[in-house]
Amino acid sequence: MGQRVIVDNAIVRTVLSLLGPTSPEPDSSEWRVGRDSLLALVEAIVLSDQIYVDELDRTWAFASQGGDTASALHDIVHGIPVETTNRQHMRSTALEAVRKWFPTIDDLQRYLIATPCEESTWWELARDRQESESLHEELSGLYEQPLGHAGSPLYDVGFAAYRVAFYHLLCSQENHDYWPHPLRTGLLAPLLGDSNPNSFQKRTIKKVKTIRDKKALRVNEELDGTYDVDVPLILAAVLKKCHHKDQIIEQAMKMRAASWAADFRDWVEEVDKVLQGGSQGQLPSTAMDTIDGLCKELGSISPEKLSKRLSVSIGFPWGFSFSEGVKLRAPHLIFLTRIYDESWDGGDTNVRLRELLTK
Repeated sequence: MGQRVIVDNAIVRTVLSLLGPTSPEPDSSEWRVGRDSLLALVEAIVLSDQIYVDELDRTWAFASQGGDTASALHDIVHGIPVETTNRQHMRSTALEAVRKWFPTIDDLQRYLIATPCEESTWWELARDRQESESLHEELSGLYEQPLGHAGSPLYDVGFAAYRVAFYHLLCSQENHDYWPHPLRTGLLAPLLGDSNPNSFQKRTIKKVKTIRDKKALRVNEELDGTYDVDVPLILAAVLKKCHHKDQIIEQAMKMRAASWAADFRDWVEEVDKVLQGGSQGQLPSTAMDTIDGLCKELGSISPEKLSKRLSVSIGFPWGFSFSEGVKLRAPHLIFLTRIYDESWDGGDTNVRLRELLTK
């Protein structure tokens, strides 16, 4: 069956905007939302076997979009049809969840204050089809005081929570994993707690990323390096292979198709099945020991030795190993060492993305 995920329509829509004919102004709110969406979508492509959205969302997202990126995504992102009666039930259940998470307007206000997002960013997320407008009366009716119009901060927080609840219900019905927009991740906490089905997969990549970022700090401090410290490993590896923004989705698909990426997906799916069954067992324990061992090996490479490898790595994309000497070379670990290697000479990810968007 493979790993199947449902992504937020907001991810697809804002990526289409970012990579479309007219990209948002660099470093604007819309650009940052698009960048975070691209990060999420590229990871979803590489780390899953199939991607889905609500069929109505898919129809709306692609309605006015053209170009190579839209064509590529149209073939990658599949729609899940939801019958009208079932959609109405899911809508009511999702609204009940919003009221449970945020019993009063004060609770919405506290969440908004604690979440550093510009109003325009929330509005960008709230434009999930015309549903934002059609839901206004029902969502506002949850509270004694009005939430304001669609686009006002309190309303948009409530609507974002509604979308998270709706998509989580859809995932439960389809038995797929939920891949939310990065700016909606915080809203999942009261719903999932520590039971995120992608937890092992994401914890694994985060461990390797932490080792890489710490190593970059040491290289910068001890050897006067200027290596980017906070690198999204998978996106950095994909952008490195691109010469134009229209190639980003294509390169993500090529990475997904690589045997070493498929081996990694199969491995984490096997571990996740054990964890989701409520059993720690030998497999997850051995898996974490394996990852800890890999990270220890990567972390043991001295800044001096790493610097020598960096100095001769230019011109050897995908072929030069900064993890040379690492003993743990099981097939499912090659993916992790690959993205670790690629992160060193891809440059600053934001700078690279700006360059691609202006070509």
